[in-house]
Amino acid sequence: MASASDSTPVPSRRAFLAHAALSGVAATRPPIFTVPEPPDADLITLGADLTAAWTRFSELESADGEAPAVDAAYADASAAAKAIAALRATTLAGLLIKARAIAWYHLGETLGEGSLGDETSDVRLARTIVGDLLAMA
Repeated sequence: MASASDSTPVPSRRAFLAHAALSGVAATRPPIFTVPEPPDADLITLGADLTAAWTRFSELESADGEAPAVDAAYADASAAAKAIAALRATTLAGLLIKARAIAWYHLGETLGEGSLGDETSDVRLARTIVGDLLAMA
């Protein structure tokens, strides 16, 4: 401990605390850490929304549900699929959700030859990629 005879002045506790208070709150609070969202979190949420709406639509349609309820379920699924299309996938899980949205646009039918338009090589390749992704899900 420093004494009065030392050449360096020793600040009092009161002076030290006053200096700490003036230097900002960051000196007295621990840092706040945030947990980053998982990759494709928005796509995963939208995928769950699409699945729920598609299931509701299918159940209502097969039970000859009332038209307004069927239309509402269809609109919810359509909105989810459009939102999925607008986002960029960064993981395999995100790509699987995008493939599921494409399947919804085809009402769950297998994407056979000609299902995506003209069967040029690029369209054929895109169709097989979607089919492969759906098989992984």
